[in-house]
Amino acid sequence: MSDFREFWKNPNRKDGLTVCRASLHTTIVELEYIAVLLIEWLDTRDAVTAESFYLSKNIPSRTWEDWLKRCPDLQDAWDIAVERIGERREVKGLKGEYNPGLVERTMPLYNKKYRALRKEMSNKSDSTGSGQTVIVLRDKMPETDMVKERVYEGTE
Repeated sequence: MSDFREFWKNPNRKDGLTVCRASLHTTIVELEYIAVLLIEWLDTRDAVTAESFYLSKNIPSRTWEDWLKRCPDLQDAWDIAVERIGERREVKGLKGEYNPGLVERTMPLYNKKYRALRKEMSNKSDSTGSGQTVIVLRDKMPETDMVKERVYEGTE
């Protein structure tokens, strides 16, 4: 197969190259084309998780990480894809189309600002993990027949 564009549009074809051969000999031009396909893929309904793009092309995650280091255009496209998918997931979570709890738990994967906020909150949290300071004010209750004064150890 001479035209790599046809292969990358549908790598699951029976007459296509094997993933191993493609990953070992993928050129920068091919990686730039994959970046274009990634941006086009963002407009499909399948774009729910960022990883589903390269997994649908039968590209192992280790190979994908390697390609991101080799090709700045692919890395830029990946960064855009991750942000757009995160934004889409957040909006659908707010509209109730996605489970808001699940979206909230996965937002650090898609949004750098949210990840930084969560990290800052966890650094400031106390030993209970709540991140809040609780102040308890105690007033002495009047003694009545129904409420007797109770004495606890260490409170006198």
